[in-house]
Parts: sequence; structure tokens; C-alpha cells
Amino acid sequence: MFALHPNLLRCAEAHHLVTRDGFAGFDFNEDRDGTWFEGSGQMSVAYSLEDLPGESDRYSAMLRVAQQMPPPIGNGLGTTAAARDAISSGFGFKLFRRLHIGATAWSVFAQLGHNPYFQRLALRLHPLEARNGSFYFRFPAKAEIPYRLEQRDSLAAGQWTTLISIPPVSVGTNLSVAVPLSGSQRFYRIVSP
Repeated sequence: MFALHPNLLRCAEAHHLVTRDGFAGFDFNEDRDGTWFEGSGQMSVAYSLEDLPGESDRYSAMLRVAQQMPPPIGNGLGTTAAARDAISSGFGFKLFRRLHIGATAWSVFAQLGHNPYFQRLALRLHPLEARNGSFYFRFPAKAEIPYRLEQRDSLAAGQWTTLISIPPVSVGTNLSVAVPLSGSQRFYRIVSP
């Protein structure tokens, strides 16, 4: 998505980034009257997906601090909707400093760097094929995800080394990777970050 919309994160920073009430995060709307924790978790996940760990870690750390608000506001487990009471949404409702399931969920997603709307499913290999002195790994590659074919001599021990780096494809497709046949035993795996 970021390849199609390269200024997406910069737009959110320009219009929603706020530092107020001891928290630096993102507001629900452009008036910047307070930090909205659910949206700040969403931004942390977006930074993680864009491979910007510094920004992602900054907002994940802020959400961990927000989670520690003392009773009666917090309980050390969940996250409140906002850093203070009555933050405007721009849609006629307000956000309050009360425990909130959405803010808590996105705080967890931010800590894990997980986007619940974009899950990387287990990679399924097609049957191996041998021809012309090589064998072929075939698998369905997802769009915008790089892969690596790695190898090692023992399944139980040793360092995995990258044999082939496969750059991301713009559209999901079936890929075929050729590996020359050798006389020795080797183990292979295909991984994605």
C-alpha cells in the first residue's frame, strides 16, 4: 500500500501528530487537542509495516506508558481511549480517558508489530520438480513481500545462509526458484521478513 501512496504516513504526521498531556502520538482529527491511543497504535503498526522501526518503537513505548495509568483511570493492563477527557473526534462524539477495547487491542498490535488486516499466511510450496540438472521450488508469492531461499547442511544445527534473495513482486504470483542439483545433502527453507 505504501508503494502506491508514498506520502500516507507523512500526511498523518502533518495533520494529526500531537504532543500534549505528556504524550506524543496522534489525534483523531486535525485540531490536535489530545492523543488518541487507538490511532497511535495504528500508526505504530503502519511504521512497522513500512520498516521504520524507530518511529514504530517510539509510539509502542508511549503506549506502554499509557497502559500504566493508575486507578481509577487505568488498571495497568488495558489502555484508555485518550490521554485526557473530552478529546474531540470531529464527528460529534468525544474520546475519554477510560479503558477502551479498541485502544487496548491496537496497543497490543503495536507491541507485536502485527496488522490484523494484513496477515502473512503460512507459505505453501508446490511439489518439488527436478529437470535439467536443477530442482525447482515453486510457491505463491504475495505482493510486496520479499522472500529468501536459505540453506544449511544439517537440519538440526548450523547457520542458515541465504542462497537467493527474491525481491518483492508488485502483484501476487506463482514463483519458481531453480537450485542446481549437487551430490551432497542440504536443507532448504523459504522465509519472508
